Amino acid sequence: MNNSSLKKRLLSVAMAAVMVFSLLPATAWAAMAENLPAASGQTRTEQKRGGSDTYTVTRDVKSVAAAQTGAVKKVVCLDLTTGKDQVSLDADGGYRWVAGANYLYLYKVQIEAEGSNALILPAGATVEVVGKCSITGGGANECAVWSKGDVTVGLGQDATLTVNGLGWRAEGNLTVAHAYDAYTGGELTVNYNGTSSDNGTSGAAIYMGGNTLRVEQGARVTANGSGIGNVKAKDSCGVKGAVYVDGGSAGSAGISYGIFGDVTVKNGTVTATGGSGLQSYGVSGNSVSVSDGGVLNANGGTAVQDLNSGIKPISGGIYLGNNAVIENAAVNASGGVAPCGDSFASVGLQMTSRSEVTVNSGGVLNANGGQLTNGSSANETNGFSAGINMMDASEANLFVNGTGRVTAIGNPERLDGGTVISYGVNHTDMGELTIELSGVASFKAAGGTASRAAFTPDTVSIKGSEAYRDFDNVTDGYKFLNSTYVRNDVPAQSLVVTVCDHRAGVTNGKCNNCGAEVAAAAVTDAAGVTTGYGSFEEAVNAAARLDGSTVRLLADAAVEANYTIAAGTFTIDFNGRKLTVAENNFFAAQTAEVTLTDSASIKVGQPCVPNAAEGGRIIVESGKFGGGIVQHDDGTLLLNGGYFGMITLMDPNENVMDLLGAGKAYRSVLGADAWQDDSNADTTSVAGQKRLHEVEVVDAPLRIIQQTPASGTLTVYETSPTIPSLKVTAAYDSAMS
Repeated sequence: MNNSSLKKRLLSVAMAAVMVFSLLPATAWAAMAENLPAASGQTRTEQKRGGSDTYTVTRDVKSVAAAQTGAVKKVVCLDLTTGKDQVSLDADGGYRWVAGANYLYLYKVQIEAEGSNALILPAGATVEVVGKCSITGGGANECAVWSKGDVTVGLGQDATLTVNGLGWRAEGNLTVAHAYDAYTGGELTVNYNGTSSDNGTSGAAIYMGGNTLRVEQGARVTANGSGIGNVKAKDSCGVKGAVYVDGGSAGSAGISYGIFGDVTVKNGTVTATGGSGLQSYGVSGNSVSVSDGGVLNANGGTAVQDLNSGIKPISGGIYLGNNAVIENAAVNASGGVAPCGDSFASVGLQMTSRSEVTVNSGGVLNANGGQLTNGSSANETNGFSAGINMMDASEANLFVNGTGRVTAIGNPERLDGGTVISYGVNHTDMGELTIELSGVASFKAAGGTASRAAFTPDTVSIKGSEAYRDFDNVTDGYKFLNSTYVRNDVPAQSLVVTVCDHRAGVTNGKCNNCGAEVAAAAVTDAAGVTTGYGSFEEAVNAAARLDGSTVRLLADAAVEANYTIAAGTFTIDFNGRKLTVAENNFFAAQTAEVTLTDSASIKVGQPCVPNAAEGGRIIVESGKFGGGIVQHDDGTLLLNGGYFGMITLMDPNENVMDLLGAGKAYRSVLGADAWQDDSNADTTSVAGQKRLHEVEVVDAPLRIIQQTPASGTLTVYETSPTIPSLKVTAAYDSAMS
């Protein structure tokens, strides 16, 4: 369920609630609306209809702090499958259930039951959570929360819903997301506090039973399994089956999982931690897919040794059966604590036979081995720590594409002192490991010990595009020889294989670092045709003749003296590179209209100072300009984004607010007087100039203050500061009445 569909669903259930309540007298409707706490982070004026009357109810949203503190309303056991409306809501908190709309509103409420289900939800229910809420319950064969079909949980800003007791049993898909665009920081935490594996959840904090847990729109879900006493006989799970793949195959193996099953995360955060067991994994599944800004944190728990068991204690972040794909997202896989012993280990990512990991552009895989401690003997030193472990993986493949990054780090420090064998990547015993790099991807292995390399495959094939030829950018000049990277017969304890980014600059068309023949900048015209140029100046001269084109820096650039662009309508994309001007200033003048942006995920501070002068126009969409930006009397600036150490107006009578694009505002980066306007500008430090210091340009926060059907418009103002120039008028939407 994407952001749009969740908003539509919340709107539809809210409208259904309005239809249900529309039969109430106007006075009753007003009283109910006024008693219903608003979601945090907004101020709303809403028109409600009761009977034939139309009137306005204005209610200020309670602050985040107020929603998280103060009185809490306690409620005992809610069964919402009866088909009847239920309500217990006042200023201190509570709930409202609208049966006709399948809509549950929770505000600062504690729902408790002893020995039974605390909350039973029907299929199709939508739950909106505001403030700090909790649910505690469960008993013999009964869990704390029982959802009898597909359920959606929408979290308000910084809202938390904590489920304690005997977990959540989902008999349909469970979607956790934020209720509205403006909401951030919401979290669902489910704790399984039982000592056996029944209670309707098979010992899992969240039991999905063949269904899917979806975490979307930046929401967070944490599921904590119990440390069940007899780990040899029972499992302990955070989430069991998302989707549940191999029903109970580890039922008697004494293995503890955070998530047992395939995992898909889109634009959300999932944290899965294994408990205590003979082996402990944060995630164990055949397939892992993380994309669209998603984050998966998979942490192994404590692996314990049983002298009567043949199972080797291993703590791992992820145990991967088949394939993992990471794109525009991050996976952090960390091993926990394991005892020392022969083949005992703590690994970030455990790959099996025919495992394949693909990290595409924007994807990051951080795999970290954990620490080992004493095993059966205080002098035991066997065992190892590895970021990625491919032992017995006969055909393992690792593909890193575009801007993807992989880091694999072992930990040679033993928890109780001393050292153990450590690898960044361990691949021994059999088979072949293939690492294939393309684009500007990077691969790093670190954590090797003095006698062991960070990267130890039996048979390895590293493949790459032309940019990786000869691997000139292997760390510290190490070369690949006899299954490891060595220098003077000493194995590399840290290894980085990456394409040169040419940040050292380009001279006569050659990189100053690697000597490769590369372009300093590329120009893409309006038709999408791209041409490389040996210098920044050559690229700008070409773009000036191609309106609508974009100059993209491919290396750091430097120009002599002050630099002036006098013609053309085009964009300069710094692309994470620096533009240095010998005398700091570069000018857009005469007929030039230049848009500045930085498409890199990590913006680089620009040492140059853009100046709009002599009829020139500069539009800033993004970027970091620590040295500032200047508008001269006869130039024009338009600021839609970016950070500025100083904004200078050479005419002190002008207003800095007039530089802002529609719907934008200045926010201080110094932590004081968060929202800035012309009253914060400095007119005394330099005579004849006006300066605004240390600000970033961001979207102005908005609130609805009036909705008037008669005039057919909806008027919206930003909340702070009040800037009339940022007024937005839109068509009246009858669905919001």
